[in-house]
Amino acid sequence: MPISGKLIRYNRLNLVLFRAVFFLIVLGIVSEAAAQESILKFNRKTSRNGLSQSFIRSITSDKNGFIWIGTSDGLNKYDGYTFKIYLANAQQKGSLSTSTVTYTYTDKQGTLYVATENGGLNVYNSSTDKFAIYKHNPKDPQSIANNRVTTIFEDSKGILWIALEDKGLQIFDRKTSRFKNGFTAAAEGKGLVNNYVRAIAEDKKGQLWVGTDNGISVISRDRRTFKNYFQTNSPNSLSTNVIRSIFADSQGDIWIGTAFGGLNLYDKNNDNFIQFRHNSNSNSLLGDYVPSICESKDGQIWVATNWGMSVYNKKTKTFSNHVNNPFDINSLIDNGLNTVYADQEGNIWIGSIAGLSIKEAIDSKFPNYANIPGQSNS
Repeated sequence: MPISGKLIRYNRLNLVLFRAVFFLIVLGIVSEAAAQESILKFNRKTSRNGLSQSFIRSITSDKNGFIWIGTSDGLNKYDGYTFKIYLANAQQKGSLSTSTVTYTYTDKQGTLYVATENGGLNVYNSSTDKFAIYKHNPKDPQSIANNRVTTIFEDSKGILWIALEDKGLQIFDRKTSRFKNGFTAAAEGKGLVNNYVRAIAEDKKGQLWVGTDNGISVISRDRRTFKNYFQTNSPNSLSTNVIRSIFADSQGDIWIGTAFGGLNLYDKNNDNFIQFRHNSNSNSLLGDYVPSICESKDGQIWVATNWGMSVYNKKTKTFSNHVNNPFDINSLIDNGLNTVYADQEGNIWIGSIAGLSIKEAIDSKFPNYANIPGQSNS
């Protein structure tokens, strides 16, 4: 055989071997990632399934059992079968102020509130299927302070707090539809630590935990005094001052998600913090950006990160981790997570940059409802 023919066969053999080795390496990486996570199955929903857009920012549910999903282009109401889409339409009265939804929240009365990009506050009327819009009016001191709502929270006293970018906190009076002064940044102990509020929660003492871009302010039950927490050189301080989420669990523990500082758990016995960060341990937190936290019915803490979902078991004090597996359609749809929400049925809804992942409860009505939301006789 000519030398050129032998070289061709030799090169082809090398190519086959290279492809085989490459495949085994990829398979090994995927297998290792799968081995690090518990076996959970997730249902997936994207724009191909009817969502207005797959970049999901916020999720909540209303008094009728509908799931509301805020995306970068529209609000979606999901009944377990189909999505109804709400968009901004200047020609249609009662539509959203803008289509970019940044936050959704349901109060104790079941009313839905929607924050949109520079669009103020949208309040949904389920009877008319329309939104009342509240925007800043420079001539009206009782209007919303600006149009950039960052988060919404109702405390145990029934006060609805509206957080605004660079304007601190306001109170929305639902009887008069007017806005009252809440709290803004002030000197130590006299106000918030920062006006850029990103998260609010309430502990079992009735104290408000307010997370900002520069630390945390804890407001006393009577709303008269403030205690501030910052990152310091101590390993038991906040891991960083840039707060992105705060969650109070059923046992009264306060969990704090940060921007690239991992997860913090408030240690009430020592008045400091236990830090959780990503490390080489397979049972550590997956990523250090934590935009959202919730609790499942079994008491586990679900922590959304920029590298997947970490679920904390309080008994073992370890995380079980769940990531996207390109060879498994029942894995997370994507690792870049924005929000996680636990509904009353026990379903876990996970919003990412690429769509929705749903961990169904054993007795869940989703995705095939035994009773259709909003229809008591179905």
